[in-house]
Amino acid sequence: MTLSKQIKNKKHLYLIGIFFILALLLRQFIVINITPSMPKGVYFKKSSPLHRGDIILFCLDQKYQQIGLEHHYLETGKYCNGASALIKEVVAVPGDEVTLLKNAIIVNRKRLEYQTQHQDSNHTPLSVFPRGNYTVNAFWVIGTHSQLSWDSRYFGYIPRQQIISKLIPLITWN
Repeated sequence: MTLSKQIKNKKHLYLIGIFFILALLLRQFIVINITPSMPKGVYFKKSSPLHRGDIILFCLDQKYQQIGLEHHYLETGKYCNGASALIKEVVAVPGDEVTLLKNAIIVNRKRLEYQTQHQDSNHTPLSVFPRGNYTVNAFWVIGTHSQLSWDSRYFGYIPRQQIISKLIPLITWN
């Protein structure tokens, strides 16, 4: 092999190595959403206090991870002990008053029109978080981009320790 070919091969290896390192670094800061419950796009992970209206990346507890994997609401993934993390918008924070009705969620007297479904698109019965009034001590989340989102209407509130990161949209599309 000539010296110029050896140099050319090393350049390719360096480029591949740099690309691999960049991909690993970006993976620590960037999340890509392709699910329909939130706008599809690229989101930046940000560590900061959480507020109503924020978008978060989080894990479900083991019970709901299992349900999600069995019914294909979740994919397998690296973040959550073998399940993928979810992306949803925070609609209630600790201390908020939440009322869960059949056709709406009321947060601090503000009505959000989200109908709770009792079966999924495959006609499988959904477990539904019990209707009623709650003063939440964690975070209540909704998939704002789809009425059919699997969210707090079905699995309840999200404790802070299950939240991986706040997300900031960089580029989104429908």
